[in-house]
Amino acid sequence: IGPRINAAGRMKSGMEAVKLLISKDLSEATRLAGGIAIQNNERKEADHVITENALKQLKADPANAKKCSTVVCGTGWHKGVVGIVASRLTETYYRPTIVLSRNGDMLTGSARSVSDFNLYDAIDSCRKYLTAFGGHKFAAGLSMKAEDYEKFRTDFEKYVKKHIQPHQKRPAIIIERYIGFDEITNDFYKKLQEFQPFGPDNCEPVFATRGVVNCGRTCAVGKEQPQKHLRLEVMDSTGKVMVGIGFGLAEYANVIRSGAKVDICYTITQNVFNGRASLQLMVKDIKVG
Repeated sequence: IGPRINAAGRMKSGMEAVKLLISKDLSEATRLAGGIAIQNNERKEADHVITENALKQLKADPANAKKCSTVVCGTGWHKGVVGIVASRLTETYYRPTIVLSRNGDMLTGSARSVSDFNLYDAIDSCRKYLTAFGGHKFAAGLSMKAEDYEKFRTDFEKYVKKHIQPHQKRPAIIIERYIGFDEITNDFYKKLQEFQPFGPDNCEPVFATRGVVNCGRTCAVGKEQPQKHLRLEVMDSTGKVMVGIGFGLAEYANVIRSGAKVDICYTITQNVFNGRASLQLMVKDIKVG
């Protein structure tokens, strides 16, 4: 449901989602839901096409491998999707990333950062090229005249190269604590919720458990072929079984199903199905061996 609601705002108007959520008429709600589902499919297609085009640009740039930042631009790229693409490129190259869409003589886009590198300060250092910008140290939006693109790109790279630290160039997940599955209870989950809202300055706690093993129902899932995501059903040394989902982690399905012990890090969420609530793990990463 969440991605579809989000897609309405990205592709057309968030009011479509609002109308759906407050509608008391089944036929109207069905019509609105159908429209939002179409917009979500359009969002997926735009995401895929723009990401592929951006990656082609970067691979065609012989200097790309030595850069400390990523800045790409494309004509007609959907402005509602460039933020998602920036996140994907950040995951691929793990460096501060800006994705811009050209419309006439103007460029508009989104930026994403890595680790604790202050993206806002980096963009602010290039403000003389910008017509508008805003955000925080992890994400931002910006616009500029097309004629200033290359100068901005050059100066942004210079700033990042000068200020980024070695540890900020490596993907890192900050683990709050190693715990056993027996500690994951409804009371524990309720206590965690008292720390909300989570955000850039109050990150959701990530926990880790060592040596978990498959309980027979771990598999790759997802509509794409090959499937990209991972559903886990694993047990730790306390004997308790937990179910989890790991987006983009399907590559670990076979090794877990082979019986190998793995370490996992995750956040804890509540899943509601058929009116019944249960706790599940949102797996962030897996360590084998």
